[in-house]
Amino acid sequence: MQHRHVTRTSMDLTDQFNHSELAREKMWARIHLIPLLQAEEDRDQVRRYWADQKREKELMGENTKVYNNESRFIRPTFAVSPAVSK
Repeated sequence: MQHRHVTRTSMDLTDQFNHSELAREKMWARIHLIPLLQAEEDRDQVRRYWADQKREKELMGENTKVYNNESRFIRPTFAVSPAVSK
């Protein structure tokens, strides 16, 4: 059985270098994009929070204090039901 000595051509080395260079660029692109994507998600969460607060204020009015003090939740003792239309 003869052993063949396989030599890498310059084209194989160039392809390998290009592949590793693209992988490195992809990794750095992700590293730089993650904070931007996180900031976009944070802005969306804040926008949704303020929209919910506005909607709740429109529905409930100004008197929406849920906590008597900061340490415990106070369950409401009554609820307002919508008027029955005839």
